[in-house]
Amino acid sequence: MPSVSKARRLTGKRDQSKFDPTRRHPPASAEKVLETALRLFAIHGYSGTTIEDIKLQSEVSVGVIYHHFGSKEGIAGALYVQSLWNFQRGLIESLDRHEKGAEQSVRAAVGHHLRWIDENRRRAVFLMRRRETEVLDANRSDVALLNLRLFDDIEVWYRPRVERGEIRELPLQLLCSIWFGPAQEYARALLDGPEPQRDVPLGDAGPVLADAAWAALRP
Repeated sequence: MPSVSKARRLTGKRDQSKFDPTRRHPPASAEKVLETALRLFAIHGYSGTTIEDIKLQSEVSVGVIYHHFGSKEGIAGALYVQSLWNFQRGLIESLDRHEKGAEQSVRAAVGHHLRWIDENRRRAVFLMRRRETEVLDANRSDVALLNLRLFDDIEVWYRPRVERGEIRELPLQLLCSIWFGPAQEYARALLDGPEPQRDVPLGDAGPVLADAAWAALRP
């Protein structure tokens, strides 16, 4: 997760491409290209996948692919933004569903983190492997805007609970690192580490990681 200041600096321009990766119902042809690209990237890697491969497997014409995305880099950038948006939206929804107490919300968010990765393993690995500096410039401001909105939403949830003495007061970046960092690193170790164990359900570790997060964040 980038710094708040970096996210704010990068939101000066918006993506000018025709495809909006955060649309709830994107065009069917664009969604087909993204799903095909995700599958091919998982099998062959980003470098080992070509536009021709995506065209053949998706049965979408090159003209339509370029119309929506402009290039293979554009497809990867859109897939990154769409995946990030999907994860973050669910995270904020998990906080909204547990309004009564900070402990419930902290535990629910850790559970969402692991559950989303379990249910979206290809997307999770893609996010882990595609660093933000490699995302197409046209999508970088979208990534920054999504992260800025996430920080803002977490802060709106967090500040009243600090004032009520329900949770420890910390800088926002440190809060998020303690809260989500261990779950993210555990997922990375299992899915993309030196000795991956991709058949292990991440959710099994949810209670332990939630305990650790709350032990560090409790007042």
